[in-house]
Amino acid sequence: MLKRYLMLSCAVAALSACGGADLDYGEVVVSSPTPTPEPDEIQYEFTFDTDADLANFSIDWEQRDTEEDPDIDFHQESRSLLVKPAWGQDPNHRGLDTWTGNNWDYVEVYANENAPIDLRSGTIYMSIYYPDEHLESPWGSPPSAHNLGTQYVLIDAMGNKAMLKDMGDGDNWMDSFGQGNAANKFLRGTEEPLNGNGVWYDLKIDVGFDVTPLDEEAGFDLSAVVSYGVRFNFAFEKPENADPESATFNRDIYPNGNIPQQYLFIDNVAAFPFEGDGPLPTPEPPVPGEPAEFALPVYLDEAGGGFSAWGGYGGTYDFSSTEFRKSGTAAIAADYAADSYGAIQFGANDGTNGVDISGYSKFHFSVWVPFQTGDSDIMVQICGLDDSGCGDTDGVQVTALENEAWNDFSLDLSDFGGVTQVKEIRIKNYSSVAKVLHFDEIGFDLVLPDSGIPLDSGWTASDATIEYTDAGVKYTPSADNQQAFFDLQGPQTLNGATVYLTLAADQDYLDSSWSVQPFAQKTAGEEGAHWGCWIGASSLSLDPQEFGCTLSNDKLDFDESGAVKIGIQGKQGDNGTATPAGSITISNVRIVPGT
Repeated sequence: MLKRYLMLSCAVAALSACGGADLDYGEVVVSSPTPTPEPDEIQYEFTFDTDADLANFSIDWEQRDTEEDPDIDFHQESRSLLVKPAWGQDPNHRGLDTWTGNNWDYVEVYANENAPIDLRSGTIYMSIYYPDEHLESPWGSPPSAHNLGTQYVLIDAMGNKAMLKDMGDGDNWMDSFGQGNAANKFLRGTEEPLNGNGVWYDLKIDVGFDVTPLDEEAGFDLSAVVSYGVRFNFAFEKPENADPESATFNRDIYPNGNIPQQYLFIDNVAAFPFEGDGPLPTPEPPVPGEPAEFALPVYLDEAGGGFSAWGGYGGTYDFSSTEFRKSGTAAIAADYAADSYGAIQFGANDGTNGVDISGYSKFHFSVWVPFQTGDSDIMVQICGLDDSGCGDTDGVQVTALENEAWNDFSLDLSDFGGVTQVKEIRIKNYSSVAKVLHFDEIGFDLVLPDSGIPLDSGWTASDATIEYTDAGVKYTPSADNQQAFFDLQGPQTLNGATVYLTLAADQDYLDSSWSVQPFAQKTAGEEGAHWGCWIGASSLSLDPQEFGCTLSNDKLDFDESGAVKIGIQGKQGDNGTATPAGSITISNVRIVPGT
């Protein structure tokens, strides 16, 4: 493998690195990158074999006060693109609160295409050289005084800018000292040049469908990308050894009194549209599943639970849409108009008394945000009979993510101002941007579809016998306090939760007049149990019935190291025969979280 080495010094006058310049870039040793796989396996668009590629690149920046501007140039010796960042020396660019990380210098370098390219599920290749001084961690030993973060930036045909989410959304980035670790899923390989003072990182960046527009209202068209590149962010990180108001600020931090400039290098650059077999894998919601279950449903295929679909305002609303469904046969397509802050509306059938929600704790809904819509702010309002809860500032706001499967929200009713008798429910587009969103599975107190408790395996009998049948778990006790239970592993938050058991007794058990006690108990050797529930003999029947048991013990909230028994035990009670006869069949177990 051919490797080229050079000593970059004041003799390279074209770089303005030393003589006569205010910023000292020092002495840099760099080699041409050796990509992985070999260059002939990938047809790179820009290899910098000549200076002709320089015309296709541009640079943008924001920095502290300096007497030099950042620049890019063709570097003959390494045949790569040289980046001169010119990090600023003036700490007051960030204000006196210099340690919050809210401000920093950045330099952006772009490859510019002659025509827009579709980078949905596309790929970007790039090799980046970081000098050693930018690979040290502010939290290492010894610590660096600064951090250099990397993000990947795109510009569409309308001039809108976006960041790849995987590498930061404007508030965070991939640390340069972390480029070589497992968190960097785009890393293909590295090369550490002999006699050099840095590392080449060879990257394969999978664009996917998920970007963050810098202007949310303008959005971003990932199907028409005209420029792509990298942003380098320079941020001070170590305040304890410097006074931000000091005239000797930089000398306080750095031994020679200057921010280490150090050149960065880029090579072997290309961007490719989706290259897989068949058509572009346009993201779509999962195949609709089984409908959710609610203690009080508002919308499952249609309005219910004492509510009617009133339609809405500030848009058009289809309550029987089949385009995007989480479950069942229909969902709601909400076409919100621009500048309307429109809302879907459900109204109580009983306008005088409303719908009583005093016995519930959560309001649940699911929303799908289509591709290229952008993350969407939504406001939910639950309105009382006197219109309380429906003011301009009332409600609970959430943000639904674009193409993140279905966004599921369970909101605490305690956050809605104490409304107990509901006249109206509104689900609002909490922005002025026109968009289409899809809603499904709306209701109060979602019943978890999977409590983690199967009915065909995993149960334990304490002296009693159990049998797995088509109807469920058949429990046959022969004495008082014999149990059938399932060990539910942590982490769990069960204090305040309600366990619902669907039980049916056979005739022999009914004739014996024995009762049933549901229970929850931490596994052996651990504190925490609830024994306060009781199902009297007269409440049991041959037909399956659901019984609720609300748990109350803060020890029933525990981490992944614990487990809890969820089950039942037979109880003689006051009128039971000396020994029980017959069986109880458990045909369903569900758990509703508490408030």
